[in-house]
Amino acid sequence: MNVRTGAGSIYKVIGNLSKNNRVEVLGITSTGWLKIIWPKSTSGYAYVSNAGGKYFTYTPNTNAPTIMGTPVLEMFNIKVEADALNVRKLPDVNSPV
Repeated sequence: MNVRTGAGSIYKVIGNLSKNNRVEVLGITSTGWLKIIWPKSTSGYAYVSNAGGKYFTYTPNTNAPTIMGTPVLEMFNIKVEADALNVRKLPDVNSPV
């Protein structure tokens, strides 16, 4: 299966995945392309397609972090600007810190 620089068959092929390879999925585009971690790319990620469901089986990670029950597909850093920030157990100001 081809690994590409962008989410579409018009993008450059930068590698391939063989049968039984596994990759970490960062997100899924609206057109069904999967954004994967790909260290060989300059950005650290790349894209693969599962056109017609014939190339691979995608199983979401049940241990993936969630925000209010919704899986977080894109990981990001947050810079705290406040002098102090409470991290709470639940998304509620009355939840324990």
